[in-house]
Formats: sequence, C-alpha cells, structure tokens
Amino acid sequence: MKRNNIGFGIITPEESCTDKSCPFHGNLKIRGTSFVGIVTSDKRQNTVTVMWEGKKFVQKYERYKKTRSKISAHNPPCINAEEGDKVQIFECRKISKTVDFVVVKKFGKDKAYFLEKDSEEMQKEIEGKSKKIQSDKKEKKAVEKAKETEEIVEKEEVTENVEEESDSVDEDESEDEAEDETEDVIEPVSANPIEQSADENTDEKQEAN
Repeated sequence: MKRNNIGFGIITPEESCTDKSCPFHGNLKIRGTSFVGIVTSDKRQNTVTVMWEGKKFVQKYERYKKTRSKISAHNPPCINAEEGDKVQIFECRKISKTVDFVVVKKFGKDKAYFLEKDSEEMQKEIEGKSKKIQSDKKEKKAVEKAKETEEIVEKEEVTENVEEESDSVDEDESEDEAEDETEDVIEPVSANPIEQSADENTDEKQEAN
C-alpha cells in the first residue's frame, strides 16, 4: 500500500486504509489554511464536526471577545477521530457540498472538553428541573384559582336563592296584609243598611206624632 508524505511536518499514520479521499493513502492533496480543534460530533459517516476557539477584536468596546467556530471535515479511516479528540485539519479540494477540510493528525482526548460537556449537561438537568418545578407551581396556582372561582360562584348562587326566598316571603306577607285591609273595609259597609233602616223608622214615628 502506497503512503504519501504530505509534508508540513505531519507523520503518516501507522494504520492503512483504502479511502480515495485520504491524503496519506489516496489522491487527496492538502493546501491553504490549517486549524487545531476538538471533535464535537462523529455521527456522520467518515465526517466529523470540529470546533475551535478564537478571539475577535470589538472596536466599539476596544476589547476582545471569545468566538467559537465549527466546520465539517473528512475523517479518513486510518485516523478515525472520535468525539472529544483534539485534531488538526487542513484545507483541501471540495469533497462534498459542506466538506472541504480533512483531518490529518490526532493528538488524543481533550479532558477540558469532557469537563465542559459534563458541566453543560448538569446545567441542562438543573434548568429542566427548575422548569418542571415552575410548571408544577403554575398548575397548582391554576387549580387553586379554579377552586376559588367555584366557591365564589356557589356563594353567589346561595345568596341569590336566599334573596329569592325572602322576596317570596315578603310577597306572601304583603298579600295577607292586603286581604286583612279589605276585610276591615267591608265590615262597616255591612253595618250601614241596619243603621239606615233604624233612621227611617225614627223618621216615620216623628211624622206620625
């Protein structure tokens, strides 16, 4: 199996492969820019996502800010970089629509990456728990409000029923009073004819005398 010396002080890996897009055992040539970064994803076939940190000067504040860049790179089988590995990538011809870099060297596992990843996972777990607690509190408040509204509605219904009953009692009492008044008015009218007959008798006696 042929082995190409790609230069730039990079040692050819001991393992061999049959990948045509390998700079050591294939026809791929490297050129241009080079980056050293950490592999953040190796889920795609023969392709990895490499991230590296940099600094950018902000003229407005006259300060440097940290930046993170991610790029897709071809991962030859002879190197076989995995997530968390510190690697060096070189520019090459376009292998696919989004891949125009290739991994040429693997330095080993980066402990800081795993520590940062663990801390991020812990933060996500804490945020998830806090969100769950907040959602539970909101649900409890909603249930309490619903209960309060139900109690208020029940109280209003009871008061309406009491008012209706009191109104009906008042109407009955007023009807009874009206009946009593009508009886009082009718009684003297019933006595008037007798008095009139008595008056007529006295008048007749006076005329006879």
